[in-house]
Amino acid sequence: MAKQILRVKKLKTAGNVKASLEHLKRENGRAPNANRQRTRLNDDSHSGSAESMRRFEEIGRNLYMQSNSVQALEYLVTASPGAFKSEDEWHNYLVESYDWIKDKHGEENIFFYSVQHDETTPHMSVLVRPVSERKFKNGRTQKSLSAKKFIDGSKLLSSMQTDFHESVSKRFGLERGSKKSTATHKEIRTWYAEKKSDGSGAIDLVLEKIQQLERLVLNLKESKRRWRSKAQNVSVDWFKSDLENNENIDVLKRLSDEIKTSKVLSRASKRKLLMLTSQKVKSLSPSTKKRKR
Repeated sequence: MAKQILRVKKLKTAGNVKASLEHLKRENGRAPNANRQRTRLNDDSHSGSAESMRRFEEIGRNLYMQSNSVQALEYLVTASPGAFKSEDEWHNYLVESYDWIKDKHGEENIFFYSVQHDETTPHMSVLVRPVSERKFKNGRTQKSLSAKKFIDGSKLLSSMQTDFHESVSKRFGLERGSKKSTATHKEIRTWYAEKKSDGSGAIDLVLEKIQQLERLVLNLKESKRRWRSKAQNVSVDWFKSDLENNENIDVLKRLSDEIKTSKVLSRASKRKLLMLTSQKVKSLSPSTKKRKR
């Protein structure tokens, strides 16, 4: 049975927010794996990232925030590939999902949304500022940024998944996700693993994971400090399980092709990943298996 897919991650700095918006708006080559012939079908709330950043800043003008306050939350909503047979079904599911996020955060705190049709499976991203009422010791109250009020801790994340299922996805015939999932890098991998059922699904997995890796690398680049070495380590970790467990040579070759053509991954990351991928392909070749026997 098809499953709901609801993910949320923290955007800790304005630089992270800008990088995410540029990716979602397909600006500056930040979504190289999106099908550009279908990008025109995407439904975005703003015409460009600059306009969305202005809205982001506008919401924050009168908020109380600390130096380490999480600046935004990015929600991703989709479902297992093939969950719906028609565009109307996808549309209705994503519209109701948007309403659920709007009720949770208030529409006035949403500064961007995008329904995307130029990747393998339709999905929606919604960026919000995590605004809540803060009460100070002197009795004064003020609106403030507080991501922990919404997503910090496994109990909050679990209740969020349950509420989304009861309020939205259950009525569309979708199952709730794993009750032990968390909003971490591992959770993203779990999401992709749900899409991995046959050869074509595994190819989709490669394309989606490369895209997510590139976003992470771009965020590292924003920090500027030793980002290349960090990016290399992250890149290897990102595909470690795939390289260890994948027995499909065609999928591994496709991964190699995508690594070679990436405009975001550093040369060092490419070299390391291509070397590991080549070693895995070689270990699966018939001649290598015979020698091992």
